[in-house]
Amino acid sequence: MPEIIQNEIGLFLFILLIMLALGQLLSSAVKKINLTEITGQLLAGIILGPTVFGYFNPHLYGSVFSNTNTTILIDNFFQLALIFTMFVAGFEVDLLALRNNKVTTLLVTLFGMLIPFAVGAAFGTYLGLEAVSVLFLGTAFAIAALPVIVKILQDAKLISTTVGTIVIASAVLTDIVGWICFGVITKSNDTPTLASLLSISFIFIAAISIIPRLLNTLRITITAWICVCLVFAIVCQQLHLHACLGAFLAGMALRKAVQQHESLKETLVSFVSSFFAPLFFVSIGLKVNFIANFNLSTVVTLFVLATTSKILGVFIGARLAGSEPKSSLLLSIILNARGAMEIVFASIALDLGIISSEIYVALVSMAFLTTIVSSLATKNLTANYNLHLLSQH
Repeated sequence: MPEIIQNEIGLFLFILLIMLALGQLLSSAVKKINLTEITGQLLAGIILGPTVFGYFNPHLYGSVFSNTNTTILIDNFFQLALIFTMFVAGFEVDLLALRNNKVTTLLVTLFGMLIPFAVGAAFGTYLGLEAVSVLFLGTAFAIAALPVIVKILQDAKLISTTVGTIVIASAVLTDIVGWICFGVITKSNDTPTLASLLSISFIFIAAISIIPRLLNTLRITITAWICVCLVFAIVCQQLHLHACLGAFLAGMALRKAVQQHESLKETLVSFVSSFFAPLFFVSIGLKVNFIANFNLSTVVTLFVLATTSKILGVFIGARLAGSEPKSSLLLSIILNARGAMEIVFASIALDLGIISSEIYVALVSMAFLTTIVSSLATKNLTANYNLHLLSQH
């Protein structure tokens, strides 16, 4: 290798450079065929990881990624990238949205989580997984992906409709419940305990009520926001929760503050979205060999079960709340998009040893397939549908 990348820091920076450049190149390419940027970033990781690079040139791949100190540095940096990615994702969680259409939102969320959770847990039991893995798979089936869902609504011009309001409120509630469940699972690494529930409940209550009031006296700078993010992350880590859960809650706590300083928010979000987030999603492809661990039967079964259970659950909830069949179907299709949130969950679970590489590949595949299917199906459903019927009452 060139002398410039012989030392650990040089090698680390060289790897980041290649990841960013290839991720940007492939993201731009896939956008031309109406796929998300994350798709291109994942492909970049697959190319740079053991799937392609490691297969065609194992010696060079080993020399790049075998340096222990460099590997530790990379892994820690990717954890930091995940923390900041989840931090800005928390800005999108508007708890006030839950006040609108309360009955429909609650029923859609309840059935849209319970049925997929039961199906995912049953599938995990069928596979013979351990209890913690069964609980994780149930949670993975139940979650949604708020940023992706908002983009789908915007593209279909549904963002200001009743359907759009219900979808966003349900996705917010689903994300919150999903992260709490995930926090319990990763903390206990076994059967959830009362201490797990109490610690997570306290952090959540602090994030939505106590902390926002204290932040009113905080001098508003990006540095101050980042300090709040790191404090939340450290507290969660000390409680044996994942640091990114703290970052997500910090974003929720700061939502009102950042809204009052739109230019600062845009600066932070733009930097995270163009630097930290791409690096994290490229790193997804570095974790496992996607060809060696690709089991078609597992991928297809998991995708079908996750999709049908989510659509059925949301549809039942919407119909019980009095929504008409077509609106109920539209709600269920949009909320089926798992996107980046599923990938984050799967990535953490793989790192913790909760799931195997085969299940990891299946979950990542499901995340992309459900996002693509939801986007295309939403456009087709709304193309010839009178949007006035979906408008706010």
